Amino acid sequence: MISESKGYRLNIHINDSAFNIDFWRFGHINEEEFIKEAETGDIVLFRGSHIGAKLTRTWTNGSVDHAAMVIRLEKYDSQIFLLESVMVRGVSFISWPFFKNTNKVYN
Repeated sequence: MISESKGYRLNIHINDSAFNIDFWRFGHINEEEFIKEAETGDIVLFRGSHIGAKLTRTWTNGSVDHAAMVIRLEKYDSQIFLLESVMVRGVSFISWPFFKNTNKVYN
């Protein structure tokens, strides 16, 4: 369990200011910018509005409840796909339009 890990018990945190690097390309981004700017390997963090998302954030004490990695394939006109892990299906590879249409909680 996380609460039994050494890092958790010792309250170890990484001070990223020592790296002098801004790890975030965008704090927030609209869909138009996302489609234009997203690159393979980008991590997209989501904050949902439904009760399951809120419970996840409460349980993990986090500010996000879902994450996915961007895969942009030139073979398909640079269409954006997401690699995500979900409880019901495990790891899935889905197109951005499919994700958007089936996940109404992430508006």
